[in-house]
Amino acid sequence: MVTVEPPVGPDWPNLHADIQAALSGLDDSVSREVPSVQIAANISAGGNLLFMSCREFRRLDHLDSEAVLASVECWKLDEKSWRISSDVAGEESGTVHFRGPEFTVAAIDGTAVEHAAREAAQILSGTSLELIASLINLDDRSDDDLSLTPAQMADLEKRIAEDDQSPSEGRSWEEIKAELLRRVRVERQR
Repeated sequence: MVTVEPPVGPDWPNLHADIQAALSGLDDSVSREVPSVQIAANISAGGNLLFMSCREFRRLDHLDSEAVLASVECWKLDEKSWRISSDVAGEESGTVHFRGPEFTVAAIDGTAVEHAAREAAQILSGTSLELIASLINLDDRSDDDLSLTPAQMADLEKRIAEDDQSPSEGRSWEEIKAELLRRVRVERQR
């Protein structure tokens, strides 16, 4: 009698560590632009979603705003195929701010699944602008709730000081605010 070993699945703990290592590169760029952000690494599993490794970004200065997740998900479609997807999305609303490519993998072992999930994490590691834009979300906030980055605030203070010295040469707050919003929108489109 010949005994056949069952196929080996992905090494979930090591895969989670590799995905988190790739996504941790987002931490510095996001926290530099959104200093009040709290960042956590999460893993979950269950049902058809066999595995999700994500980085959670939550603003502490806006407790009523939802967290934004940068996540890699592995779905088992059947005994021999998997779907690997990645996105940046609102934790509660599911609003997608960035959707990475979706990989469908036919695999009898975990190697191909792991490779596709690591590739998805590498793609997500370049989404800092999408994360920052979703956390700041300037288009949906009122003027009273508009918060500027330290660099934007320094630029604004410099322009106000220049205007105080030469009032006839200065620009209105509306012009300065419009320029700052334009810069943020341009950055989002890059």
